[in-house]
Amino acid sequence: MHLTMRLSKNRLNGSISALCSSCFFLLFDVTNNAFDHEIPPQLGNSPFLERLRLGNDQFPVKIPWTLGNIHELSLLDLSGNSLTGGMPAELSLCKKLSHIDLNNNLLSRPMPS
Repeated sequence: MHLTMRLSKNRLNGSISALCSSCFFLLFDVTNNAFDHEIPPQLGNSPFLERLRLGNDQFPVKIPWTLGNIHELSLLDLSGNSLTGGMPAELSLCKKLSHIDLNNNLLSRPMPS
């Protein structure tokens, strides 16, 4: 049983950790809210996740390296947050990743090869 989580375009805030307890997500979309805690590393425990959309929230910290464990990931949208640091090199393990949107963040390190 695979799950789809769509909570976009609301006024939700706080942490998304409680929403990330399943490892059966195909789509996880919480764009256009006001989530302002870390991106939960346990999202990397979702091996079937194809589309991860966390854009236009207020995530303030680094991109977790555990997202590199999601080998089915094809779309990653982290745009419009306050993310710092850089993109983890582990994301290169996501061989199906064809769309990455990191616009409008505070990223500072060079992109990994």
